[in-house]
Amino acid sequence: MFSQANIFTLPLREKNKFIPDLGEIPSSVKNKAKLMYLNYPNNPTTAVCPRQELEKIVKFCAKYGIILAYDNAYSEIYFEKKPLSVLEIKGAKEVSLEFHSFSKTFCMTGFRIAFACGNKNLISGLEKVKTNIDSGVFRAVQESAIAALEVYSKYTNNLRRIFKERRNIFIKGLKEIGYRDIYAAATFYVWAKIPKGFKNSIEFSRYLLNKKNIVATPGIGFGKEGEGFIRFALTVDKKILKKALERLG
Repeated sequence: MFSQANIFTLPLREKNKFIPDLGEIPSSVKNKAKLMYLNYPNNPTTAVCPRQELEKIVKFCAKYGIILAYDNAYSEIYFEKKPLSVLEIKGAKEVSLEFHSFSKTFCMTGFRIAFACGNKNLISGLEKVKTNIDSGVFRAVQESAIAALEVYSKYTNNLRRIFKERRNIFIKGLKEIGYRDIYAAATFYVWAKIPKGFKNSIEFSRYLLNKKNIVATPGIGFGKEGEGFIRFALTVDKKILKKALERLG
């Protein structure tokens, strides 16, 4: 807003496995764009971006002189193959900034501490922006982050085990009560098509809240391409997830 920027929304569609179709970007936008913002593993769709797609995106940004801001906050919340850092892609270090967050990896949501890595000049620019946004993270939170990093492997391995168990329980339960289009490749969310009989995701989320005492996020809240979906969170104990499934059934 301060820079008088115009936003071009790049839709993530189910038919494209929630990966952006670069061919949808008009020439007028390609030639003027300064920055592309992407988030994978993706919230809310849970999609993971394959190497070949990341390669296309990096080449695209390099060709048109676009900064790639890659939000990799869910990099450690996966269930099969570890998601890539965009900086593993050839040429990415020339055009990219990658962001990580302790909020997801270490369940430190309220502590608000994170880090960025990537192109030296872009990091320098980010530093200038940050200087005018805040004045540093509370020292105790920084000390907590150090402690978290010291137990990184042990902690994240256990965290993935917990979320995978919850995911498997919840997906199995959803399928048993008739849900079919369910996505849960990574992150701690489940992205699912709303059942037939509901006009839209707001109506369904309101039904869940008022009739079933279940809080879930309507897909429309993430943009128009999210309409028709609901996002469930796996951030509660499996006993609570089982109770939610009983109410859904």
